[in-house]
Amino acid sequence: MDPPAALAEMRASGHPFAGDMADVIEAVIADRIEADERPHVDAIEARRAELEASEQDITYFDFGAATRDASQTPDEMYAGVERSRTVGHLCRRTSKPYRSAVLLHKLLRKTKPQSCLELGTCLGISASYQAAALELNGGGRLITMEGAEPVAALAQQTVDQLGHDRVTIVVGRFQDTLDGTLETHSPFDYAFVDGHHEGAATVDYCGRIFPKLTDTAVVVMDDIRWSDSMLDSWNEMKQHENVELSVDLADIGILLVSKAPQPARHYVIS
Repeated sequence: MDPPAALAEMRASGHPFAGDMADVIEAVIADRIEADERPHVDAIEARRAELEASEQDITYFDFGAATRDASQTPDEMYAGVERSRTVGHLCRRTSKPYRSAVLLHKLLRKTKPQSCLELGTCLGISASYQAAALELNGGGRLITMEGAEPVAALAQQTVDQLGHDRVTIVVGRFQDTLDGTLETHSPFDYAFVDGHHEGAATVDYCGRIFPKLTDTAVVVMDDIRWSDSMLDSWNEMKQHENVELSVDLADIGILLVSKAPQPARHYVIS
């Protein structure tokens, strides 16, 4: 459905979260950056430009899906693929683009979560956008997880440079660190699942996260059309018995997860 019609339908539904999401999406489409958000956005984008211009070489292990064809076995993904590239190439290829990062920022500004989880720190751009929202809200913390230690070190430089003291970076494979992170820091009222990029693993991570959420929480799934398996994972999770509302934004999917859900509502904005 085209955005104006979909946003009108979401507002007409009377569901508070649907209305909030319509406001968020409309602000992102219009690139509406509020006065108090502008200094944060400008600082983060300056850091992005710095990273994109970097010719520094970095070698790290990628523990997710290396290709879209789902040809790797779970053991091969766990072992990882060694990659060597410049920081600039890594930033351009894997950091969340401006509009997607602003969407996360606006979503957190609207929903005001207190305990946030991110799977897939990369170089800290999306973490910084989310942390900036928490700072402007005046509360909340972000636990962000990154599998590759050299990449996590650069992400730490990003959040330190930008002064985001609400961020804690957990380093290690999600398979090894997620359960401990959930046990230590839950319950979460927000989670952004952006890493691994393989459908079965994504469903597994969501399956671990859902029981550690508050009574009502927001879960964002990234790159839901990166591969057939990722689209399958989105379609499976949006039908989960605890999902009350879903919004399909083509590349990003947003779920409202509730322990006492109302009849599910699903929106697609193309």
